[in-house]
Amino acid sequence: MGVGISVFLLVLGAIFRFAITADIDGVDLKMIGVILMIAGAGTFLLTILTMSRSNQQQQQNERLYNGDNPPPSV
Repeated sequence: MGVGISVFLLVLGAIFRFAITADIDGVDLKMIGVILMIAGAGTFLLTILTMSRSNQQQQQNERLYNGDNPPPSV
């Protein structure tokens, strides 16, 4: 879901930055587009970082107990 939101923000930002030529008083649509693209890139990086850490934690758990030799009973 995080990657989808990132792509959505990047595309929306690109539309605002490059495709919209309307002029609204007091609103800089090109700057809003840049801000949305930066937010999309940041969200993408955070999503990848979170997924990477989750994968590392899962691999560590699999190394601790792989099912072949059960933990000692207490």
